[in-house]
Amino acid sequence: MKEGKLKFVGCGAEGKTGVPHFESKWKVEEHIGRIGLPATIVRPVFYIENLSSCFIHVLQLALMSSYIPSGKTLQMIALDDVGTWVARAFADPKAFIGKAEEIAGDELTTVEIIDELRRRGLGAGLPFSFPQIFFGALPHDIRKMFGWFGSHGYEADIRTLKRRQPSLMTFRDWLARPRVA
Repeated sequence: MKEGKLKFVGCGAEGKTGVPHFESKWKVEEHIGRIGLPATIVRPVFYIENLSSCFIHVLQLALMSSYIPSGKTLQMIALDDVGTWVARAFADPKAFIGKAEEIAGDELTTVEIIDELRRRGLGAGLPFSFPQIFFGALPHDIRKMFGWFGSHGYEADIRTLKRRQPSLMTFRDWLARPRVA
């Protein structure tokens, strides 16, 4: 694979995001392309597991409510789905080598996420509105990331991804799974 041979599929985070941890990943991908290393780049979007505890619910949802416009969706994926995708890439390298793919299983607005948590009885203690979290109070990288979520965001083609891996979970699917205490 020579420079420029990586095929980017549904990628909203390739360079120029201003988000430090996205930018560093992009530099690694550019280097892989420059040296011609046969590679598969898997770019999972926001992890559903970021919403897995009550404290995290409140913090993440307050950040989302503060910086993602009310009608804008946030793409997300379950960690198990990332593992399945990567396992498929190892099992069938010819179908994956040379691609850099953003992968997601669902996209919801903050209100839809809150509604689903409440519907499942997991958001009973969640406030109906969240305090505004001011950017100045956040670490630089987090500030940039949530700003990017609000102004741009991920661009995975979920419909196409689900044709390739029908088991990709929605947020609702993920919430319905049995939990280990």
